[in-house]
Amino acid sequence: MGTAFRYRLLRVLVASAIVGSVGGWAFKRPMVAYACDGYGDCSYSNNTPKALQKVGVGLAAGYTVLDVYRVLKHSTPSATAAGSILKRTQSLPSEFSEVAKLLKNAAPAENYDTDGPYTVLWPTDTALREALGAERVAFLQSPAGQSAAQALLKQWTLPWRYTLAQLRTLKTVRNLAGEPLSVTLDGDTLRVGGATLALSEYPTSNGWILPVSRLVAEE
Repeated sequence: MGTAFRYRLLRVLVASAIVGSVGGWAFKRPMVAYACDGYGDCSYSNNTPKALQKVGVGLAAGYTVLDVYRVLKHSTPSATAAGSILKRTQSLPSEFSEVAKLLKNAAPAENYDTDGPYTVLWPTDTALREALGAERVAFLQSPAGQSAAQALLKQWTLPWRYTLAQLRTLKTVRNLAGEPLSVTLDGDTLRVGGATLALSEYPTSNGWILPVSRLVAEE
């Protein structure tokens, strides 16, 4: 659940609580009927029908349920429509064809179709070849390189869902391999673990895809 979503849900719940409190107070105000005995002593009774009080509580609860439903329905419609990380990767522009092949070869160690939420740092084809070399990339896409591909994907995968805006506020994150990755912001350039992130991002049903324009070269 993203930060913006949580704040919006909190606002809805607070507003609903206020509506419920005001409604309950209004319906519980006594409709006073005075009865005096002729000596100045008067008594009063609450004649408010209990049915009206129940209606007030019911309306407040109904508004709360409706507001929460609206938040859940409209919070991330594009992410749900986009499909999983696996499916979205397969439909990304052609410049991500190499990582799509690598992901296919690495399955099913980490199920990017149903597991998550994850944030994946997917390098473009150019960034991948420049950092690893064409021969290494071909190996990672072969049956012999499956375990190495699985390990590499863990390094590029962050548990939980992070947008570019959220990462800009952090100093460090951990990848799926448990390694700490430093997060640095130099002007508009955002780097995670030394990898330079592009300005684009792709929401998915089980996470977030952040393209990488430049990887740290393997030593």
